Amino acid sequence: MDTVIRFAVFSIFIAYASSTKFVRKLHLKETTCPCSDVSYCDPITLADRKEVVGFDNVLDYYKQYDWNKLTTIIVTQDALEKEGVGFVCYAHQHKTRVLIATSITKDELRNATARKAIEQKYFAITKKYYLDGANIDVEILTPQADVRHGLSDYVKETNAIHKAFNPHSLVVTDVPWLPDVYQGHNTWALAKYSDFLYIMSYDELDVIPPCLAGPNAPIGKTSIGAKLFLDIGIPASKLVLAVPWYGYRFNCTHLSKDGICVTTKDGFHCIRYSLSYGQVSQILSQTEAVQQWSDWFKSPYLNHKTSTGVEQIWYDNARSLKIKYDLADSLNFRGVGIFTTNSLNYANASDPTNKEMWDALPLYNDSTISFL
Repeated sequence: MDTVIRFAVFSIFIAYASSTKFVRKLHLKETTCPCSDVSYCDPITLADRKEVVGFDNVLDYYKQYDWNKLTTIIVTQDALEKEGVGFVCYAHQHKTRVLIATSITKDELRNATARKAIEQKYFAITKKYYLDGANIDVEILTPQADVRHGLSDYVKETNAIHKAFNPHSLVVTDVPWLPDVYQGHNTWALAKYSDFLYIMSYDELDVIPPCLAGPNAPIGKTSIGAKLFLDIGIPASKLVLAVPWYGYRFNCTHLSKDGICVTTKDGFHCIRYSLSYGQVSQILSQTEAVQQWSDWFKSPYLNHKTSTGVEQIWYDNARSLKIKYDLADSLNFRGVGIFTTNSLNYANASDPTNKEMWDALPLYNDSTISFL
């Protein structure tokens, strides 16, 4: 009978330890919740919902975002420290998780002691700001076995630390638009130890000659890359298709009658300059530039006359992004992502393209919508 009683007590404790109330007590043990409603310091506990994941490194205009759409937002340490806990209170009020973007060097990945120090550094930030987990954005080559294994261990250990503290936390790993495009990444291990992968479906244009202007994320390449993750055995429920809210401009040394822009190069690399969709919107509203559409790439572009010649700008808008969102939906992915949420013309709150871009996103911030 004593064994039965002990087992019952233990079961009750496990259930309590997994509850929001218990996790909140852990948070409040070191400090008092600064939010206007103390429940906003609680972790988000909604499970199995589809995702709209934003990435933000500025947070200047976050109150203009459509928080009915965002389920998770990844922020850099600098942006988080600038805005403080008030931003987290605001996100939690809208049932949106907040993750800290982490970084680590090759040498730190190789060294278990250094790696664990980095993990503890970001875990301390998670506790301090009442966050919901971590994002791992390691965009480095990992052909060496010790670096490759170190990255997998970094993801595994980060997830273990956060889950032990908050069972509802998320650990998300960024990966290139093609599996293993960074030599040696163990995509299967990264997927296994992450809650899901954030597929960076952008910067897909070749940057070596021949130097021709083109789209940041042509639908053909985006589709091929997305499907390859499924082909190598990564479950759709572990995949989020992140798309660009920015584009590139190219200085044309020659512009053909068919609109083909031959661009400049620097040695063996083609030259391009990034610009946000907000900047594109301003060019369209303030100049005689006319938006055009490539049916082959399913992408908009424009030719912009400058004092030195003509530049061609390729970008994504609500129309082209909706095609990509539909692709993710057709593949039953866990959801979609935005890089970056701060890329619109928020300084002009009346710019209609701000609303158009948010409206094109699917609505997943609802506990009744599940990817299962």
